Amino acid sequence: MNARAGLAALAVSTLLAPATVFAQWDTAADPAATPAATPAAVPIASGSAGATAAAEAPPENAWLIQARMQTQPSIFGIAGGTAGFVLGKVMGGFAIGVGLGLTRLAYTYEGSGGITGTIFQVVPTGFFDLWQSANGNTKVDFVGSVGYGQASLTVESEEETCDYYYDPPDCSTDTTETESSATLIPVAVGIGGNHFLGPNFALGAELGLQMLFVTGVESEGDSIDAEISSQAFYGLFRMSILIPG
Repeated sequence: MNARAGLAALAVSTLLAPATVFAQWDTAADPAATPAATPAAVPIASGSAGATAAAEAPPENAWLIQARMQTQPSIFGIAGGTAGFVLGKVMGGFAIGVGLGLTRLAYTYEGSGGITGTIFQVVPTGFFDLWQSANGNTKVDFVGSVGYGQASLTVESEEETCDYYYDPPDCSTDTTETESSATLIPVAVGIGGNHFLGPNFALGAELGLQMLFVTGVESEGDSIDAEISSQAFYGLFRMSILIPG
């Protein structure tokens, strides 16, 4: 009896052994049966290291140096109310400055004389912000100016006289000069814009209306009863430098 029970147990174990090995091999081969390792959590930075930092806004309080170049090549463009340089102070949304302009013109015609003219003007100028971009790097402003200037004009003429009694003729040249002057009142209003390429440097343009009033005309010390006025649209390019302070 014991021998039969032993043989039965041996037969059962022999039949179950391959199934057990197969079950163990199938479990190892199935990736779903093996729990995957959980990756470590990687903290996410609040900002990307490669992101470009926002451009620095221009200073709210600074000294202003602005070069202004007229687009129309005429005497009106020179003396019509927009000086070549403006020196001033920026205070928040507006700026106040003084424009300075000095121009000298000279023309000489051979054998007859020449013309020399000088224009000097001082033009108080104000800038008032109308709009700016979210980062403050692009601005649109209203511009107004009223100034005072002096213009002088010297006309030199040469006249040759000859005495034909002699052979060869005896000739001489007489030179005369006529000096004239006038007072200039330049006025300008316009709309301009600046784009800051950096916190202290901007390029821009301006369009507007300029008016020129001429009074106090004199010639050779004698007053001339004449008043002249003119109006024209103007355009200019401007370059601004801000010095914090």
